[in-house]
Amino acid sequence: MEKCKTMLKDKLTGPESIVIQEGTGLSFIIRLGGKLCGRNLSTPALTNQIIFFIDETMERSKCGRPLGMRSLAERRILVADAYLGIYDVDFNTNTVKQLVSGGTEVDGKPIRFINDLDIVEDTIFFTHSSTRWDLFDLSYLRYRRLMAYDMETDNLTVVLDNLHFPNGVQASRDEDELFVAETGMARILRVRLPLKSKPKGVIFLKNLHCLPDNIRLSMDANLWVACAAVRTQSMLDWITLKNLLQFIPRPLLVALMNMSYRYGLALLFDEQGRRLKALHDPDGKVVTEISEVADNGTHLFFGSFRSKGLKYMQISS
Repeated sequence: MEKCKTMLKDKLTGPESIVIQEGTGLSFIIRLGGKLCGRNLSTPALTNQIIFFIDETMERSKCGRPLGMRSLAERRILVADAYLGIYDVDFNTNTVKQLVSGGTEVDGKPIRFINDLDIVEDTIFFTHSSTRWDLFDLSYLRYRRLMAYDMETDNLTVVLDNLHFPNGVQASRDEDELFVAETGMARILRVRLPLKSKPKGVIFLKNLHCLPDNIRLSMDANLWVACAAVRTQSMLDWITLKNLLQFIPRPLLVALMNMSYRYGLALLFDEQGRRLKALHDPDGKVVTEISEVADNGTHLFFGSFRSKGLKYMQISS
């Protein structure tokens, strides 16, 4: 990853999630300040942007904080916002429609800190990483869930409960499996689709060398796992401490992130769990705290809330 180049360096801060729509040449990028931007990959400029999330400081929950995106249709994007909910964003009409409201109670527990999502047919699967705390008062106890939202009926159901900070969500190419990053346990779960009456999450990958963030398919249907942090002896082990900490208040969270070793890492696995590739930036000079890897067949694009501009690299043959 040390060979990465940078686009939009002076125009883009903290590109956390990226959607590339095949055949259109368009990409959509979530910025740290809450702006959802459209960009043509063949030009150096942002084509347009919908500024409906406006929290430049990440301090006010009323302003929102988008974290994950998916393509719904041409120039239409599904957005998971940590505070506000799930949205259908239409760049054709410059309109925004809320599908799921943050704070909605399901089985007596509110949906808080919506993290990532994927769509299978008419069902949106999404994680919410807390039922008690928001983005800056994070709990690593088992109070989080994988949810399913039926776009036809507006029905919300719990798929998996009692997860340790569920994060990235990715359906397999054949849409017969769902992969869920359980960041607080440094592992990835697998859920069989279609869902049974009592779905179970089976461990797919465990004891990862990193804390996994978003999961995305490569162009050949393998799994890119973005690493938010690398587990080393030089940082506090969140997994060991999970039973000691009631929650991580905002000042301590910032301090913990600053203590973590600056190491960029992205991992590629096949659907049998075999590791195919590992991309490294050992000194974290180019890209670190990777939130997502987007693959368009010729290049990889790296999301990171710390990045200035969008980092990308050509895929080696």
